Amino acid sequence: MHLKRPGEIAQSVWMTLPRRFPHVKLDEYIFMPNHIHGIIELTDIDTTKYSPRAALWEVVRVFKAATSYEVRRSEGQPWFAWHEEYYDSIIRTEAALQQIREYIVNNPARWTEDELYRRY
Repeated sequence: MHLKRPGEIAQSVWMTLPRRFPHVKLDEYIFMPNHIHGIIELTDIDTTKYSPRAALWEVVRVFKAATSYEVRRSEGQPWFAWHEEYYDSIIRTEAALQQIREYIVNNPARWTEDELYRRY
């Protein structure tokens, strides 16, 4: 997958997440022209302060905000914005983890089947 500059910026911000959040480990991911698939492992969360979903929400919020800021600033694209929602799922088994990793790795091969493909 060849990314345009906003995608490169998003990927760059993605790679900073473990430095921004010590409880984050990045697993498999892929940046597509109109979305991202990624596995974020949350480790050592203080569950007296955060639920895992609240911790993940904060990571996603910072990722989207930092990416938007950088794209708008460096690319002069004031219109750049992420969709407000995101899809999350708790991966509970090693088999599920392997299946999701495979889905992510193979996602670029399905890009032409994406309903938004023609826009890019």
